[in-house]
Amino acid sequence: MPAKNRILDVLLLVTALVGPLLHLLGMVVRGTSLLNADYARLVMTYVALSLSAAAGMWVALRNKGLWRLVATIAVLANLASIGYAAQRWTRDMQRSLAEVDLSPMEVGKVGVLVAAGGYAETDLAEARDLVASVVEALRRVDLDTAVSVRRITPASDADQAERQCRQLGAHVIIWQTRNAEGVATYHVTSLGAIQTAVDLEPLDLMLLMSTQGTFSVSRTFTEVGKEVPVLSRAVVPVAAGMVAQAIGQPVLAAAQFQVAQQVKGLPAAALSSVHNYRGTALLMAKRPDLAIAEYEAVQQLGPDAAGWIGQGNAKLALREWRAATRAYQEALKVDAYNAAAYCGIGATHAAERNIEKALVAYNQAVALQPKWAVPYALLGRAYELIADIPAAKQAYETCAGLAGAQTGLLAAVSTRAVSVVQNPPTPVPTATPLPTSTPAPTPVLPMYTVKKGDTMESIADELGTTIERLVEVNNIDDPSLISIGQKLVIPEEEGF
Repeated sequence: MPAKNRILDVLLLVTALVGPLLHLLGMVVRGTSLLNADYARLVMTYVALSLSAAAGMWVALRNKGLWRLVATIAVLANLASIGYAAQRWTRDMQRSLAEVDLSPMEVGKVGVLVAAGGYAETDLAEARDLVASVVEALRRVDLDTAVSVRRITPASDADQAERQCRQLGAHVIIWQTRNAEGVATYHVTSLGAIQTAVDLEPLDLMLLMSTQGTFSVSRTFTEVGKEVPVLSRAVVPVAAGMVAQAIGQPVLAAAQFQVAQQVKGLPAAALSSVHNYRGTALLMAKRPDLAIAEYEAVQQLGPDAAGWIGQGNAKLALREWRAATRAYQEALKVDAYNAAAYCGIGATHAAERNIEKALVAYNQAVALQPKWAVPYALLGRAYELIADIPAAKQAYETCAGLAGAQTGLLAAVSTRAVSVVQNPPTPVPTATPLPTSTPAPTPVLPMYTVKKGDTMESIADELGTTIERLVEVNNIDDPSLISIGQKLVIPEEEGF
């Protein structure tokens, strides 16, 4: 046999033998969590294993004697490693499903779900320990009788986690993701507060929206060169805080979030989230003075839209409408697609009886987040102020359909949808705008229709003009308040 062919056979045979060995080593080290990798990586793993088997088959067909024997063994080893992985995954899956309770949460209790990181025994054991830790943390603050904690199957992403939460009637879920190196990031997602009574005032609705969100932190991080146990020091207190917030115990929630804040070495993004959660809890406890300090701490860590929204909410609580509007506008500078910021701007306009501008802002929020419940409740309130009863009723009914686990909001808007028809409100006086000259568009001037995701900056860039020129030509008071479908006159000297 020529030397070149022999070298090729050696390389192919080595490939055929190394493939199953690496696969089995991965299964021994990481267990079936290896199979919970993202789909792209999983496909690459088994494509590589298939190529390994193909290499062994090629050598077996081209050679005889000892070469064929070794190559055949390599092919069988590839098949055996796949069979071993399938058998182990099936066993772990059956054991996991046998331990999981998929019945709906008990009515009247806050539901907390703990999703295992995978189906391996180590993942299931960690999830069981986490359930016990959460129950103990809630017991220490006398919330254990109001909460039901259970373990469920793994959640691969935020959408699946929220879907599992809604399907089981839960309110908080702890889940995790893993990167290519197998490092876990823990997430605590809250679907929002569920107080038995929700006032449909704008500030209360803004705070209700702020109780929704996800806290994320890696498995371990450094505290003066040491590993800090994320589960006990950060994840469990945040979960307990979200539970306290969910059942209307804001002071207790603030105390739990403060526990997580005190962990040294907490990454900036995670620390910002905790400051924001504590700020919201303090606002719910009627302490905007203390809440402002939390939101200022967020901005010291870096630009953060949620922090600016929190400041806006604090100013809203203090009835400082203009300061609140400025804070919400700062949030839009950080995140131009933030629906909560548009809700805040709408709330300040509604407070000043600029209902038309409030409706524009609320509709923009709905366009950005059509599945959020709170923007529809705010929209219904605005329609009530102008006595548009059909529109208000429709907005409340839509909100009710999206409220999900937020039972307090669901009850409030369902009641309001009926009462607004039975007892129609009287239109309130709205702010009278100062007379301004409105430029009349001429037939030769082209128009631009605002699309989803557009901002004044992006429109100006697309049209080759400036924000100032667009504002001047279209007589726009607030550049942040443009809505989908709105027509803008393109400056005469510009082309489109």
